[in-house]
Amino acid sequence: MPLLHQHRFSELDPSSNPNVYYIHMENYKKQGGDIITKTLRGSQNSLSLTVKKAHGKTINTYWDDSDFPWLVTHLDKEFDNIERVLNINHTVVFLEETVNSSVEYNEDYLKKKSKKLHNYIKDRWRRIISSYEPKKIYATTP
Repeated sequence: MPLLHQHRFSELDPSSNPNVYYIHMENYKKQGGDIITKTLRGSQNSLSLTVKKAHGKTINTYWDDSDFPWLVTHLDKEFDNIERVLNINHTVVFLEETVNSSVEYNEDYLKKKSKKLHNYIKDRWRRIISSYEPKKIYATTP
């Protein structure tokens, strides 16, 4: 099934779409977070990517390069789980709001704190997108 990109999220989305899985950014302590993270945390149809050590807005809540070897093993399991769900024909939704959340996730902080982790997530994410996003169909004129 496809990987879809959704710009807006409603707290009713997961319960209204029980066969759809939602990806959200998470912190290792699984505390705090924006409304999306709080809604999806623990939900049966959520898939998390642990990109931070703890909740908060500061750069110190992010992993650094010394955590990279351990964290890659952890993230591989989460990315593999996303692919497993896609491979058993479920729709998976990537929520744009989780990436642009000023509360829980700041890509610039991630990049500054751990360039290795940032590049790893970007690379792994690109591979998933290229494999699972809906393909464009181009009309041809007869």
